[in-house]
Amino acid sequence: MPDCINSKYIPWEFATATSLEQKKFIIEEMVHWDGNHVKNRSQYEYMSIIKHNADVIQAVASMCGYMSTIMRNKSGGNGAFRGGYVYKVSILLKKHNVSTQQFEKHKIYKDVDKNVYCVTVDSGMILVRQNNCISVSGNCDSLALATAGIENVVSVPTGALGMTWVPYCFNWVCKFSEIVVFGDFENGHITLLDDIKKRFPVKIKRVREEDYKGCKDANEILIKHGADAVRNAVDNVECVPIEKIISLADVENVNIYELKKLKTGIADLDRILCGGLPFGTLCLLTGKRGEGKSTLGSQIMANANKQGYVTFTYSGELPNYLYKSWFDFQIAGKDHIQETYLKGGYVNRSISKANQESINNWYRDKAYIYDNRVIDGEEKTNLLQIVERFIQQFGAKVIFLDNLMTAMYLDEIKGFDRYEQQGEFVNKLAKLAVRYDVLIILVAHKRKNGFSKDENDEISGSGDISNLAGVVISYGRDSDLQESQRKLITSKNRIFGRTDTKGIILDYEEKSKRIYGTADNVDVSYGWESLDGFDTAEQMEIPF
Repeated sequence: MPDCINSKYIPWEFATATSLEQKKFIIEEMVHWDGNHVKNRSQYEYMSIIKHNADVIQAVASMCGYMSTIMRNKSGGNGAFRGGYVYKVSILLKKHNVSTQQFEKHKIYKDVDKNVYCVTVDSGMILVRQNNCISVSGNCDSLALATAGIENVVSVPTGALGMTWVPYCFNWVCKFSEIVVFGDFENGHITLLDDIKKRFPVKIKRVREEDYKGCKDANEILIKHGADAVRNAVDNVECVPIEKIISLADVENVNIYELKKLKTGIADLDRILCGGLPFGTLCLLTGKRGEGKSTLGSQIMANANKQGYVTFTYSGELPNYLYKSWFDFQIAGKDHIQETYLKGGYVNRSISKANQESINNWYRDKAYIYDNRVIDGEEKTNLLQIVERFIQQFGAKVIFLDNLMTAMYLDEIKGFDRYEQQGEFVNKLAKLAVRYDVLIILVAHKRKNGFSKDENDEISGSGDISNLAGVVISYGRDSDLQESQRKLITSKNRIFGRTDTKGIILDYEEKSKRIYGTADNVDVSYGWESLDGFDTAEQMEIPF
C-alpha cells in the first residue's frame, strides 16, 4: 500500500487520474475508512483533521455528480491527538444541485483586485472551489474567441439566467456601434439574443445557425472544428431581423399576370381585370338598393362552383330559401325552367324535381350558406370567426357577404362609432383574404344622395372601405339604359390598375335571373346536367 495511504494523506490522483467507476468505488469505500453512512438518509459523511483530505474527497464526490460540502468543526481531541479542528465532508447521494436563492437574496457587489483566470478544457466542464464550496462551470466562451484571434470579446456573468449585469455596464456597451451575440444555440434558439435585443439600442447581430455546425457554443466549435470555424462564424454574422421587415430581395418572384383568379362569367369584366377577380383580395361590390347587386353576386358564386371552388355565402337581407331559389334558376338556365301562366298574367316558374335533385347534388359539397334562420345578438361579433373557421375546415376559396350593413348590424350603431367599427370590420376582412389567399366579395350600398363624381367616394359609410378593397365594382341602373339593362363600372383595380369608368352594359334575362354581356352566352351550361362529364378544373379563356 502506498505510503500516502498509510499516512492517511489522500493523493489528488484519486480525483484526477481515476475513472467515474473508480471514483464511485472510492466514495463507497470511504465509509469504511474515516466515514459513516447517516442513518435513514441517503447521505455519507467523511471526517479528517487534514484539510487536504477533505478537499480531495469533496472533489471526488462532486465529480461523481453528488452534492457535497465541507464543514469545519471544533474537536476536543482524542488520545494522542490534541484538540483542534476537524473537517467533515457531507455527501448527499440523491441531491445533485443546490438552490442559489439565499445567495441571490443576500448578494452584494464589491470591487476586488484578485487575479481572475479564464481556462478551457476539452470536457467543457470546470470544477471551481470557492469558500469550501464546489461548483461545476462551463468553459469561458470569450477565451475560445480570443484563441481564434477575435478581439473585444466579453462573457456575460449570469448567462441566460438574468440580465442583472446590464445596469453596471450599460453606458459602456452603448458606446459600441454594434453587438454580436454568440450565445449557446439550443432548441433552435440563441440564448441571450432576445434579451440583449430588447435592452440595448445599438445594432444587434447574431451568428448564423449554420455556422454553429451542430455545436452548442464557441468552445465546442473550437474543439471540434478549430479556430478557423470560430473566426468564420464571427465574420459571417447577420443583423437580427426587425419583426415584420424582410429584404425586398427575399420576397418571392411572382408574375402578377399569372396570379390565380376567379372567372366571373362576364367576359368583358374579366378582360378588364386581366383574367378575373384575384384571390387574396377583398372585392367591393357596390350599388343602390334593389338594382341587382345580390343577383350579380350569386351568379359569380355559381361560376366559382363551376370552376370547382368551395364557396360560402352570407345573405343578410334574403331568407336562405329565396337566395337558393334565385341561385338555382341561374344554374339551371332558361331551357330547364318550367313556366305556368296564372290568372291575371302572373307566371309561376319552377325546376323539375329530377333537375332540382341533380343541381343539389352538383353543388352539395361546394356551396355553403350562413344559416340565418336563428338570429341572435352574437351574429355581429361571430361572423368573422365563423368565416375563418369555415375557410380552415372546408378549404373555401370564395366568400360572398351580402351585405355590410346586415353583417355588422350597423343600423344599431350610431355616430362616429358606426364608421370606426365599419372600417375595422372591413380591415379584418381584407387581412383574412390575404392570410388564406381567398377572394372575399363584400356588398356595400351607395349613398342615397350622391355628392361626388368618384365612384369610390359614393360608397355609403367609412371612407376606409374602398381604400381597403383590392377591386371595386359598381352595378346598377342608368337613365340611358333599358329597364332590363344595367351598367357595370370597375373603379378600382389595385393589382393591374386597369379601370373602366365608362362601364359595361349588361342585360338581364328574367326567366333564369342570369346577367350577361354582348360577349357572353346566356345559355352557358354549368355542368349539372352531366356530372360525369363535368370538369372541376375547367378554365374559360379570356382574351386580354
